[in-house]
Amino acid sequence: MSPRLFTALLESAIPLGGGIWASLVGFGYIGIPPAAELNTKYQRRRQTLRVAGPMMILLGIVIGMQPFFAPGAGLQWQTYAPENGHFSADMPGTPAETVVEETGEFGPVENHVAQVFLRRLDVVCTVRRTPFPEDLPDHPRDRLDELLREQIAALVALNKGTLIFNREQLRPDGVEREFRIEVQNHYIFRGRLLFLGRTEFQMQVIAPAALADSTIANRFLESFEYHDESEK
Repeated sequence: MSPRLFTALLESAIPLGGGIWASLVGFGYIGIPPAAELNTKYQRRRQTLRVAGPMMILLGIVIGMQPFFAPGAGLQWQTYAPENGHFSADMPGTPAETVVEETGEFGPVENHVAQVFLRRLDVVCTVRRTPFPEDLPDHPRDRLDELLREQIAALVALNKGTLIFNREQLRPDGVEREFRIEVQNHYIFRGRLLFLGRTEFQMQVIAPAALADSTIANRFLESFEYHDESEK
């Protein structure tokens, strides 16, 4: 069973279970006290449960089906634009932010990562910003494009996936590649890698195949806007 289906069933279990119990009591299948026909409180209770039971069952069905038929319902979209980040992006919730430090040939590097995990949908939206080390020399456009192709190949190998496409997106202010990888358990890993100014950006979505091209994934990936570092 997929995590997405398990979560949907788990969240719908309480209203469904409560609704079934209320319906059984309300329609007199269980919980009948002695001399029930003379107990006015029991009769009023049955009348209430006859209405409440089916409503709770319907609520449970709506909760269970929401991830499949209305995945975007209830999301709190917000514009993520970190200070000195020189970019903005729409994210479907409040991101968890982390900084991962690395040391390479040209000195220390800080990867600034912001991530939103939509538990009910089993969708992960991630944006990563990595400023170049000061000692890293400028590379020509062809070399930057080659580096992006190498990174996408590494993502395919790391995730033991199948590359669907890896294509260049022409833009005047830098280098960009868009990719799509089919990974295990019928999930899709898609995103955009960009070299803009002296910063690398990554916009990534991991989602069940049915949601890989949803309005959630598309809005997140297409919302990226770069604000030139030289502009003050």
